[in-house]
Amino acid sequence: MRTLEDPVLVGLLVQSCGAFALAAVYGLLQARLRRAALRLWAASWAALGFALLALLFALVLPSFAYAGQVAYLFLEYAYGVLLVAGCLSHTRGRGFDRQAWLWLVPAALLALALPIWTHGELVVMFIPQSMILAAFCATAGVILLGTRPRGVGRNLACTALALLALDFLQYAPIFWRAAAFGAPLPEAYLRFTSLLLLLLESLLGMAGLLLVAERRDRELQRQNRELAEARARLASLARVDPLTAAFNRHAFDELMQAGAGALGPGSVAMLDIDQLKAVNDAYGHAAGDAVIVHSAEAIRRRLRAEDAVFRWGGDEFLVVAFGMSDGELARRLEDFGQKVEHVEVPGAPERLQVGASVGCAAFAAVADLDEAIRLADAAMYRHKAAAGTTGGARPWRLHGSVPAHS
Repeated sequence: MRTLEDPVLVGLLVQSCGAFALAAVYGLLQARLRRAALRLWAASWAALGFALLALLFALVLPSFAYAGQVAYLFLEYAYGVLLVAGCLSHTRGRGFDRQAWLWLVPAALLALALPIWTHGELVVMFIPQSMILAAFCATAGVILLGTRPRGVGRNLACTALALLALDFLQYAPIFWRAAAFGAPLPEAYLRFTSLLLLLLESLLGMAGLLLVAERRDRELQRQNRELAEARARLASLARVDPLTAAFNRHAFDELMQAGAGALGPGSVAMLDIDQLKAVNDAYGHAAGDAVIVHSAEAIRRRLRAEDAVFRWGGDEFLVVAFGMSDGELARRLEDFGQKVEHVEVPGAPERLQVGASVGCAAFAAVADLDEAIRLADAAMYRHKAAAGTTGGARPWRLHGSVPAHS
């Protein structure tokens, strides 16, 4: 009968305490992060801790040797199954499939039969046991090799699992030699292997925590990117008119605040769609929206990419063109009447020819924009009055000339 002063028992007790410590750490982390892999790994370390305690009792209490051996074998098999299941969950993002529990059925049968076949000889029992545990570690390592992207945690875990598999495998020939030739196992060897197992299992435990930390860090980075993209989309929606995709007045206010003193001279143009109310009254607001959208597209086609188009009101557009004279801006818009396509609007029997009145003005700096807009607006209304569009209905067409403010 062994006593608790036996170095083998001390090694088992230390290994058991280390396994329970890892189980506690994984359990606490699982309570915070709610990961299936953490739950499975916590259960695997707990199973290993109880397995080592069962072996310790089997050695200390010979009258309970068979029960202790059966418990030890089954719990170590459970450790292997849960270890592999946790690796699958980590790589595939799934929980423990119910079918995986079926692996514990042959484990239980083997745990019941192996002590009988070996007549309770632990040295003989450890030969297949060590090979089975090596297979579990190798399987878990192969699964983790598929983890993407690669990281320090994955490499460390695969290394620890490979070393554990090799360490378990080296037991088989040594125990076979001891069983076949009756050679005793040296105490120094048993103490060394117990310490090595403890170190490798601790390394695996820390590697698993690092795996989860790296996965969590990647998820946080992804969430931050998605949040930044969502904020950018919201900011864009706050600055863009949803109907025409032109900028709105909020975007213009930002331009005034951010660009004062930083941007040079330029020109502005005010455009007002003629008789839009008559279109709405005759064919409905869907027709009016079609005219507005078509007009915005026609304006953009005549401008540079860097020129800004703002929807200023229901039927008004503002163009701000930095580095462009008011004469150049007027020339770009003066063919608006001749080249714009007829607009097909809902409810109208035929395409409508859209009309718009335009006025331009120059500015020397961003600070002068408000005054330039006032002048362009006045020029646009003079144009509208001169064309006779303020009174009565007429076909919706574009005017061919654009007066420029000098």
